[in-house]
Amino acid sequence: MLKLAYRTYRGGNLAIDVARANAFDGNYKTVAENIFPRGYLEDPDLYFADGQYHMIMEDNGGVLTGSVRHGGHLVSTDGIKWTPYDPPKVYTHDMRWAGGTSWVATRRERPAMFNDLVGVSGNGNPTHLITGVLYKGHSWCVVQEIGPE
Repeated sequence: MLKLAYRTYRGGNLAIDVARANAFDGNYKTVAENIFPRGYLEDPDLYFADGQYHMIMEDNGGVLTGSVRHGGHLVSTDGIKWTPYDPPKVYTHDMRWAGGTSWVATRRERPAMFNDLVGVSGNGNPTHLITGVLYKGHSWCVVQEIGPE
């Protein structure tokens, strides 16, 4: 059972802030501002797995991942102090399909994790990464199965 509820939001200058409440529908108070001041981050998705908080986002400047606009990953034990996950890169713009074709997306952004609470794994750990993709002037969402690690 959750004891606290957390939300992330983008503050000024592409800074990620974290707010906390005593219940999901409670009154939220900001508890951490600009959690990664070395870089510009946006579109955070927050989830809890393996006893810690995880946040994935778009790394606008490439400071966290080493690549501009690729997916970054931070972790925290308390939801307030955040450090880069090892490895810090969640996704690239390389799209490789099961049939063997591949190409590089113009843009890949707005990451979100799908957590399997009662289905195949039943443990609440993420099973799929969802991102928006732009390629040759067309955009859509990709749902990508991820491994257990």
